[in-house]
Amino acid sequence: MKPYLIILISLLTTYTVYGQHKLRYQIEKIEYDSWPGDWEGCSFTFTINADRTIEYKADSTYCKPMIGKYQTIDKELYDDLIGMLNNIKFPKLKDRYGYGIDCGGSVLTITYNNGKAKKITVVCGGDPKALEDILHLLYGLKDTEHWK
Repeated sequence: MKPYLIILISLLTTYTVYGQHKLRYQIEKIEYDSWPGDWEGCSFTFTINADRTIEYKADSTYCKPMIGKYQTIDKELYDDLIGMLNNIKFPKLKDRYGYGIDCGGSVLTITYNNGKAKKITVVCGGDPKALEDILHLLYGLKDTEHWK
């Protein structure tokens, strides 16, 4: 009976920790730069501000240049992103994950707590699962949002 009780307590604790968005950090801006592997694809940048405005810039020889603003990113999506960042304690993450030259990568810069900044470079993977989930969410914004 004790092993089941321990598993139940563990599951409840996990839900409590990750189900709530405790704000450890006051996130002011999220910048995300992505580039393709072998440099054959679109390079793009997002800047997401605390007021939920997003600026998107794409510039590459393999895609048409584009600049867009989307003033009303979904509040739930934004809150989830902020919660995810707070849950992984991003200031304590390494500055770089993975190594390589010919593979895609990204740079995530988070400005928080009155101007402090954390820059995380990810090349060829090797990043923690929680950070990978955040990067996938950010990468997907270029296709899921309706850019003006």
